[in-house]
Amino acid sequence: MNITFGCVIIHSSKILLVKEKSHKTKKLEKWNIPSGSARKDEFIFKRTIKQKMKKAMNLNIVVEGLVGLYESITPIDTTYYFVVGCKTTSDIMNINDPDIVEAKFFLLDEFFNLPEPEIVHKDMWHVAKKYLDGILIDALRTVQYK
Repeated sequence: MNITFGCVIIHSSKILLVKEKSHKTKKLEKWNIPSGSARKDEFIFKRTIKQKMKKAMNLNIVVEGLVGLYESITPIDTTYYFVVGCKTTSDIMNINDPDIVEAKFFLLDEFFNLPEPEIVHKDMWHVAKKYLDGILIDALRTVQYK
């Protein structure tokens, strides 16, 4: 089982998208929401997302809530993909992740009008719209049982 996440990051009516280097299994070098993965020992999910975005792009974010949870099942493994809605106070970033080729804040109209061949998947539009419409699932809490 793998746990990955995507971030719909908004700043001043703009959305952050990234292009990543191509990998065998991914349709990349297309625009996508920033994403990452969590190791099995990284159990405090909000903190993990914040740390990964800080490390990858030197960007401080506030995770506002869960937008969606998606499951991808293959014959080899299952991946759970959490999409979160985030805000940032600055559009200044410094890319530190060697897999990120480019990062850019798009005006929302630009984003929603990107040609489909230039984006990883059209579901990006769906999750971004949910977040912008304020549809969040209050489920990203850490509960530690003793």
